[in-house]
Amino acid sequence: MRALGRVLRCSAIAVAIAAESRRHNGIQAPFFGRIVLARRGPATLALRTGAAVVPAYLIRDKNHGLKMIVEPELDLIRTDRDKNAIRENTLRMTQWLEKTVRAYPDQWNWMNIQWREGRDSAPVIKQRRVQGFSS
Repeated sequence: MRALGRVLRCSAIAVAIAAESRRHNGIQAPFFGRIVLARRGPATLALRTGAAVVPAYLIRDKNHGLKMIVEPELDLIRTDRDKNAIRENTLRMTQWLEKTVRAYPDQWNWMNIQWREGRDSAPVIKQRRVQGFSS
């Protein structure tokens, strides 16, 4: 983590994958109409280093090739480094993720989403089913 911080403080590029929380220490965030435990690491890292968060992902095209999409920098709160800023930025990142999954629902598959509420409330997904979402 120290090396990653040094890289980001020098305006270099680093790729960080925000995996699912395993320690139950994330931010509770709405995701497809349910609550998940979202990783706060990317928001914390961005605030500590001043790094931009630039979403990038691969999608399969109709010829089964891969296309890389790099989106504009996410608009994050930069005024504080407190828990409220980390929470708000984590929520913004989760909203971006949901928007992206909705745009390409056939491209996503999670093996283990840790829903934080009762299993009887189903995710709100219209028209297409997202792989890996089951209660």
